[in-house]
Amino acid sequence: MSGVGGRLRDWFNGGDPDGRAKLRAWARGHDGRPEGYTYGMMGPAVGLSVLAALLYAPTRGYGSIVALVLAIFLLLGRQMIERQVARDAADLREAERQYERTANAEYLEFTRLRAGGLLEDNKMLTRQTRTWLSERIEWAQAEQDKLTRRTERARRRRSRGKGRGRQG
Repeated sequence: MSGVGGRLRDWFNGGDPDGRAKLRAWARGHDGRPEGYTYGMMGPAVGLSVLAALLYAPTRGYGSIVALVLAIFLLLGRQMIERQVARDAADLREAERQYERTANAEYLEFTRLRAGGLLEDNKMLTRQTRTWLSERIEWAQAEQDKLTRRTERARRRRSRGKGRGRQG
């Protein structure tokens, strides 16, 4: 009997000693896969679907339609934002690549402004995405500081060289 009971217990645990935690995470939508750049909206969409089922009888279906339309808008809105953030992330990667190739300071300014704008405007970004964007801003600022120091040193060298030429 313990063999059957053990197998049954393992089945309820998802076939794994940590099965309950994994099943709970899966049911909540956090199964270890990367979410993308923004938080998933499946939980609220499921909540709206349940609400739609509860509203069906008292509202003759009209409340259900409203709840389901809201769920669809929620999912489509998240998808639209995810695509926009993915495009912006690709632009930031390309700007970094182009800066490494050309040392054009405009790429640094672009990176700082675009990453800062995403952080400021978008509240749906995951913690990993926010960290990555903050790192992009810090990188751009550090590179800008390096460029400023190089430019200042070159200007001082030129001004010292011109001053010696006039005296001699």
